[in-house]
Amino acid sequence: TGLLSEKDFQIAISDVDESPVWTESYTFEVYENAGPNFSVGTVTAKDPEGESISYSIQGSGTGFTMNGNQIVTVSSLDRENKDFYELVVIATDVTMEASTTVLVSVLDVDESPTSLDINNRSISSNAPLGSVVGVVSAQDPEEGILQYEVYNPAGRELPFPFAMEGNQLVVNGFLSGDSIEVR
Repeated sequence: TGLLSEKDFQIAISDVDESPVWTESYTFEVYENAGPNFSVGTVTAKDPEGESISYSIQGSGTGFTMNGNQIVTVSSLDRENKDFYELVVIATDVTMEASTTVLVSVLDVDESPTSLDINNRSISSNAPLGSVVGVVSAQDPEEGILQYEVYNPAGRELPFPFAMEGNQLVVNGFLSGDSIEVR
C-alpha cells in the first residue's frame, strides 16, 4: 500500500477590485426652460466591494453635470434647439469605472410668438370696407401655425373699425381721421 502524507496549507486569496455595476437603464424627461441646477434625475451604480462611487458625465458641453448621483442642468434647455440628449455617465470607485448611456428627452413648453409686426401702419379715412391695412407677421418658436385676432382697445367706442382675415388687418367699419392704436 502507498504511503500518505498530510499537511494543512493556508492559501491567501487576493480580492480583485471589480468595476461598479449599473443595475438599470435610465431615461428621463425634462421640460424646456428648466433653469440651471435643475435635477433631471438620479442614477445609481453598485460597487461589488461596497466602495463609495463618484459619478461624472463624459465629455464637455453636454448641458448637464453631476451633483453626487443626480444629473442636473448647467443652463436652461431649449427644445427648439435640441430635443434629445444621449449622455454617457461614468461611475468610478477607487480604481475601476463603468459607464452607462442615459437618455434625456426635452419636453416642449408652448411659448408666445415673437417679433409681432405689421408692414403698414396707415390707411386713408375714406378706404372702403375690406381694404387691407397691412399684413401682420410674427415668429412662432414651435414653428406652428399662427392665428391672428384684433381686439378693441380699452376705452375705444364700439364699433371697432378693423378685423383680421387670416394675417391681414382689414377695414371693417367707419374710419374717422383719428389715429387708432392697434396692438
